[in-house]
Amino acid sequence: MYVSSESAWENKTLAAVALSGSYSDLLNKPTIDTALSETSTNAVQNKAINVLTRKLWDKVDVVSRLNSEYTASNNYISSSTGNWVSSTTYKHWIVPVDGMRLVSVASNSSSAAQVVPLASYSSTTGTPDYATGYDSIIEIPVGTTLDIPLPEDALYLYVTTGSNDARKPSHIYLTGIGVTEHTGDGSGFITDNGLVAKPVKIYSGTSAPNNNNGSNGDIYIQTTA
Repeated sequence: MYVSSESAWENKTLAAVALSGSYSDLLNKPTIDTALSETSTNAVQNKAINVLTRKLWDKVDVVSRLNSEYTASNNYISSSTGNWVSSTTYKHWIVPVDGMRLVSVASNSSSAAQVVPLASYSSTTGTPDYATGYDSIIEIPVGTTLDIPLPEDALYLYVTTGSNDARKPSHIYLTGIGVTEHTGDGSGFITDNGLVAKPVKIYSGTSAPNNNNGSNGDIYIQTTA
């Protein structure tokens, strides 16, 4: 091999990749994930996930559904004991959060907000079925916004109404990594359950969708037979 800096030919052994041109012959290759993951250590992938997540989900504010789709029910979770308390004055909302990974809650200008993720919601007595990592009410001070991570087993977000909706948050933004996915022949697509309208669904199959279950902004990926 001629080395121009030495103006001479030198006996050099070429790296395997120089002869093969194959990526597999490279040394010290970076770890490249094969799929999107919330736990990835790949900084580029994590940045892409974060940017995509924020773009798709940050504007899904469900606070307007409180007292309409999400009707307030009697009883509340005590901030001191962490248990359900019977009450005819203080109530609570239950917001479905299945598939979400983060909820951003802002308290209003006069009262603190009280929320907590739940793994299930079948009883309002005794100890609530808290989602993993939670065991008591999260109180968000007046005029404050808090991002609350949602574990995979979180199916509901408990929200205290207070007296006459005094504790009603000013916004509840739902954020999620996952999207509703359907694979198949283009029929029988999964549809939203009417509780939380996920903004994007991904369809894939060997034939294009032939029904109206899709929405503007949904994605269809054509696959081969």
